[in-house]
Amino acid sequence: MDKLVKFSDLEDGHPAIQYLEKRQIPKIHWDKLYFAEKFYEWSHTIFPEKFKSINIDYPRLVIPFFDKS
Repeated sequence: MDKLVKFSDLEDGHPAIQYLEKRQIPKIHWDKLYFAEKFYEWSHTIFPEKFKSINIDYPRLVIPFFDKS
């Protein structure tokens, strides 16, 4: 998850923190959620061909998938 920041590491007052608070997501889960300042740029490191037609980048909440292995 390079270039992503855990929500638990963001400063109070950050717009992304305000979003989680508005959605009433408990702080105990913030260390499992990530913030991507430039989501499409980050996603291109994983899926280079996925969003080729998108020219504008936006910040996004990234929710990872977990499995039992």
